[in-house]
Amino acid sequence: MSAATFRTLLETRQWLRTHLEQRRNPFNAIDHEAAARHIETLPGADPVSWAGHWLSEAEGFAARARETEENGEREPARARIFGGSTLAEYVARCPELSLLDQGDLDLPSCPLLLANGKDDRQNASADLHLALEHGGPKTGRMFPGGHMGEGPVLPTVLDRLAERLS
Repeated sequence: MSAATFRTLLETRQWLRTHLEQRRNPFNAIDHEAAARHIETLPGADPVSWAGHWLSEAEGFAARARETEENGEREPARARIFGGSTLAEYVARCPELSLLDQGDLDLPSCPLLLANGKDDRQNASADLHLALEHGGPKTGRMFPGGHMGEGPVLPTVLDRLAERLS
């Protein structure tokens, strides 16, 4: 990441305040006063430390997800999402998770980067395509491999984040 894309929390807050003062609301979907309050409560916008924290959590999460998939434990794990124990219980409740049916896919949103593995058996790539067909413009990237893909996934996500924060 270049020094030009690095922004401290104070610099980020100032950039957001300037845009808000110019009536270029950086949060689009919330009103001016709520945006002003939100700027002051940002937990951090330093992409380097954020990425370090995310990476420390993400590696363990990804390892557990791969292990679950490889051991064939995906269905019981999914059933536990709703407090059940069988795949049938999970499938019966899945419609509750539909962002399309809830109307969320067509709501305004921040710029999104949607990343997925081409052979992901946990989250179908069709879901990424569905999201791209609704709402505001989004960026999608398919990577080789299973859940969340393989290869330059993290650098791609971090570069996109740094680009958006600069």
